[in-house]
Amino acid sequence: MGCIKVGQCCHGLTVQLGMGNDVKVLTSLINMYSMMGDLETASLVFDRMPTRTLVSWNAIISGCVRNDLVPKSLEYFHELVCNGIGFDSATLVSLLHGCSRVADMASGKILHAYILRRCLESSNILSTALLDLYGKCGELTKANYLFSTMKDKNVITWTALLVGLAQNGKAEDALKLFHQMQEENVAANSVTLVGLVYCCAHLGSMKKGKSVHANLVRLGYALDIVNMTALIDMYAKCGKISLSERVFNIVSDSGDVVLFNAMITSYGIHGFGIQAINIYDRMVYQRVSPNQTTFVALLAACSHSGLVEEGIYLFEKMKTEHKMKPSEKHYACFVDLLSRAGRLEDAEECIKKMPSEPGTAVLEALLNGCRYHKNMDIGLRTADKLLHLDSTNPGIYVLLSNIYAQIKRWDVVDYIQSIMRAHRLKKIPGYSSIEIQNQVHTFFAGDDSHLNWEEIHRFLEALRSEIEASGYVPDTSSVLRDVDEKMKVKLLWGHSERSAIAFGLLSTAPGSVIRITKNLRVCNDCHMVTKLISQIVQREIIVRDANRFHHFRNGKCSCCDYW
Repeated sequence: MGCIKVGQCCHGLTVQLGMGNDVKVLTSLINMYSMMGDLETASLVFDRMPTRTLVSWNAIISGCVRNDLVPKSLEYFHELVCNGIGFDSATLVSLLHGCSRVADMASGKILHAYILRRCLESSNILSTALLDLYGKCGELTKANYLFSTMKDKNVITWTALLVGLAQNGKAEDALKLFHQMQEENVAANSVTLVGLVYCCAHLGSMKKGKSVHANLVRLGYALDIVNMTALIDMYAKCGKISLSERVFNIVSDSGDVVLFNAMITSYGIHGFGIQAINIYDRMVYQRVSPNQTTFVALLAACSHSGLVEEGIYLFEKMKTEHKMKPSEKHYACFVDLLSRAGRLEDAEECIKKMPSEPGTAVLEALLNGCRYHKNMDIGLRTADKLLHLDSTNPGIYVLLSNIYAQIKRWDVVDYIQSIMRAHRLKKIPGYSSIEIQNQVHTFFAGDDSHLNWEEIHRFLEALRSEIEASGYVPDTSSVLRDVDEKMKVKLLWGHSERSAIAFGLLSTAPGSVIRITKNLRVCNDCHMVTKLISQIVQREIIVRDANRFHHFRNGKCSCCDYW
């Protein structure tokens, strides 16, 4: 019930009634205090216990994990081992969950070694906890191996692997695992289905997402706040913001801040900054206290919508009215807001006034603004700081190459690319995906391996002729290669979203909406070409890139060329 005052009264009674040294009573008190977030008192009770049982140790260890004090829980475990006190599966399960929560792979491997030494690997509960750990730490090969060697798999085991795959960008593999799960008649639970919702969001798969939503309704999980939040996110990332609104309005009276944050974020990625601010105003009206995430979402929404003054106002309001100290994420969003608007000097000044040294996210936001507004001076200063912070991030080198390519300094571009090769850094390959008849088709830049490639290529060439007839002039500034203009144009027409759009137009009914998901930012030329295609074919084309959504209709984009 979370009644801390009543619990404290009960604690007083235990002392008054002479139970101050009773191990069972004191262990219950540790549980009570830790469950209500008062780990300081829980630790005090534990430290003053005259005698302790393994249950007492497990109570304080699980209490630390529950309150996100994983290093402290590991310290207690070290003390437990050094004192020669035995431990059991419950101890290890708590610790493994803690390591999963903070992605502490090193400590997790030590715990795995203890499991092997104690011959506990046959325990289904421990194996599932290990599977969850490896999955959440991105060690998918080990997670898959553990899964394949387990004899008695239950829904929790299947879900642990599925969620691990989903969180590591292996959405298609997670969906295949779910089909396998269904074939083996393992009934999904709420956590399984939420994992699938996030997979559908990652892929932009509307049909699969609706199918999972139907399963949530059928199994009675649909009105759960966590599930509703996932559905809001999924529909938004599938380009159907109206469905996100419908889901939000069903449960908006719950007063849950996570739910409001999901709706603000959804509006933000679609460039609907005013609507995002309206949700914040609704929060205030309903007396729902905003948190740090609320303002990250609001600042990002203002940045995508070009609402500079509104963003500055909210940033100040967060500090003064809500008494929140801006985090690295807030500064990154705020610098992005200023940089996109061309206020690069203000952004640089803001970074200088930060209470701590800026991280890569803040500096990358400024560098991206320098690339867009072709500011070499600030760009080079920022790039130098970034490379000192993280010399292994290929994105930094790519941004720097873009800046030099814009002023045609190909010697420097070549030098930067030689550094990348020396460090074995590779630019993330661009790809776009589209869902046709419940199947996701993925296209890579310059790839002609699709079964329908010849038909797609002919259709693209026909479109290209119409586009060029309308007066289109290629923008080759994003091509980071010192080749002639003809080759640059050819490389642009090999960009993945053009193939995906052409395939979508060939494979869907006239008048229907085309939905594309792209893993990188849409380049200027592809943005221009997609606007022209939407006008020529009279179809709405929705493109989700790495930053936001673009709704193309009648030769115009919802971003108003501000992205």
